[in-house]
Amino acid sequence: MSAGGRELILSRIRAAVAGAPDVEITRAYRTSSDPAGVVELFAERVADYRAVVHVVEAGEA
Repeated sequence: MSAGGRELILSRIRAAVAGAPDVEITRAYRTSSDPAGVVELFAERVADYRAVVHVVEAGEA
């Protein structure tokens, strides 16, 4: 898609939604987690791809 085509599409979208009220988006997802739990979950998931994860303490890296 050319830059001119992209701009045409975006300008049409902007015109179509002009004046529409903003909609409040509910942010109900988790915003913080236990760091150790996140590392463990990551290690479990990448194990499916035969990746090796070496977990080190904060001062060891």
